[in-house]
Amino acid sequence: CMPVFHPAYLLRNQSRERGSPKWLMWQDIQTIRAKLDELK
Repeated sequence: CMPVFHPAYLLRNQSRERGSPKWLMWQDIQTIRAKLDELK
């Protein structure tokens, strides 16, 4: 299980600066993608 930000929260916080909610979510997505690629 991996906690994620609610989509509405991400829409209200548009900043993509390092440490912002959108930036953190993107890091999580990249981590998930890397794990999925390992399984292939």
